[in-house]
Amino acid sequence: MNPTELEGLTRLGAAAHAQGHSYFDNPMLLTPAPVQTPEQWADWMALCSAWSAGWLTADAGRDPAMRALCRVRYW
Repeated sequence: MNPTELEGLTRLGAAAHAQGHSYFDNPMLLTPAPVQTPEQWADWMALCSAWSAGWLTADAGRDPAMRALCRVRYW
């Protein structure tokens, strides 16, 4: 996995939060997950997590109960 790609997705997640998008608007969740190999699955998960990390970092000042709810696994 390319660290630059992950950093870009993290920035996109933070930007999405600033634009008022939901935590569940993660674009990686809308793409089919490759499941042919464990490596592909791990890469897809890293992409999902990078976007989510950016969104959650931007959300750091929110209500603690809401932050906890947003960290619930999405599947």
